[in-house]
Amino acid sequence: MGCHAPWCWVCPAMLKPAWPPTPGWTVNGTPASRSCSAARRRTAWGDRVQTALSPELRLLTQAASPVATSGGQAHAHARKLDWDVVLRQARRHRMGPLLSRHLETAGLDIPSAVVAELADDRLRTAARNLRLLASSRAIVAALDQAGVTVMALKGVALLEETYDDLSLRPMVDLDFLVPEASIQRAEDLVVALGFGSARPRVEGFVGPRAGKYAYPQLTSADGLVHVDLHRHVLPDAGFDIAEYWAHARPSQVGAHLLPDHEDLLVHLAAHFFKDRVRRSAGSLGQLADIAWMAHVRPPDWDVVVARARQYGLHGRVFLALMATNELLGPIVPPEVLAALRPASYSPSVGRAFLKRRLLADAPWHPSGYFVGVPGEAYSPRWRPLRRILPDRAYLEAGYGSHTGPGSSYGRLLWVRGRQALGKLRPWHLYRDAQLNRWMRAVAEEGTTRAPV
Repeated sequence: MGCHAPWCWVCPAMLKPAWPPTPGWTVNGTPASRSCSAARRRTAWGDRVQTALSPELRLLTQAASPVATSGGQAHAHARKLDWDVVLRQARRHRMGPLLSRHLETAGLDIPSAVVAELADDRLRTAARNLRLLASSRAIVAALDQAGVTVMALKGVALLEETYDDLSLRPMVDLDFLVPEASIQRAEDLVVALGFGSARPRVEGFVGPRAGKYAYPQLTSADGLVHVDLHRHVLPDAGFDIAEYWAHARPSQVGAHLLPDHEDLLVHLAAHFFKDRVRRSAGSLGQLADIAWMAHVRPPDWDVVVARARQYGLHGRVFLALMATNELLGPIVPPEVLAALRPASYSPSVGRAFLKRRLLADAPWHPSGYFVGVPGEAYSPRWRPLRRILPDRAYLEAGYGSHTGPGSSYGRLLWVRGRQALGKLRPWHLYRDAQLNRWMRAVAEEGTTRAPV
């Protein structure tokens, strides 16, 4: 057809784009701006998947977006809003504070109880963040005094540079990246500040934990602050973390380092993908982080693409950026999505990913469901069947309230089976398996086939 656009809808053979592109975003010598109209339609918004949203979810996506408009068309379905559903979904997606700010100018008739609950949520977020940031300063000061280099990740970095109000971005814990040679020393210093470790102590010190990307979580004496010390930013990333350290920059408010802006964006996107393997909760809040970061301080998108490919994360990053554009608005340039797009991606698989892994309330069957569980929680005698025949302690903890004290193992198992059968959907199980397989292929950069 005479078209050289590698992502064209109508070309019989889809060419794989070369990287890095030549200046001006050219492909095989043809400027992207000259691609045929079909190719432009394909790359625009990263292959729009036309996801249908309920009025409640639409309101949350508007609250999450830094580019969404309020009033008029944006709230055409306002009268149909179920505010109980809005609040439940806001809690589920970690969107209460942003929703509160959005509704201040939305011009909606909002029940006073909803306004009060969102205001309380925002106050709680501010109070918790103040507590976490105070602990962060104490930890960084202790590590700096001991000569241990530390880099703040995710929430701390976002509150420092992206959000103009610390009540807008809830934090659950503190994440720090520490060099491999210093991580044991760093944990000892944090423990000396009064934090407790879940790991057993050997001769007064916590023992080593080789091979893991993060040490077990440390918790303050009052149980309010949780700290994760990381030796890497992702559990299964294949790139050398020394590259991440090489791009780091000093913080303007403390002795810690911050990730390079483009590295942080890649990390947030890859972490979003990791969380979608097992849960949809928090997904809109994570997309809001990506959207607001890119909006407040636009990154060098050429560097984002180059880093994502250098780290072997371009498929994961694509899915996060595609979801950002699809749900929150045109944040990411279409040519960036085209450069990151996995070979097997299609609008149909995009719809399945958004519907099942971001917007669905019901749990799904994650990859490794029948084998990827803690061995200590299930009977070691029947380990191949530990999902089907867990031990008595596990059953009593989960189903004892339904059967009463002293119930037999058979009775507990029967109640568990009855509840499981009520939720079993063979078609969903099949589709989950297909989607899991495709996501695993994206993560392994061996994407060759999209699920049916």
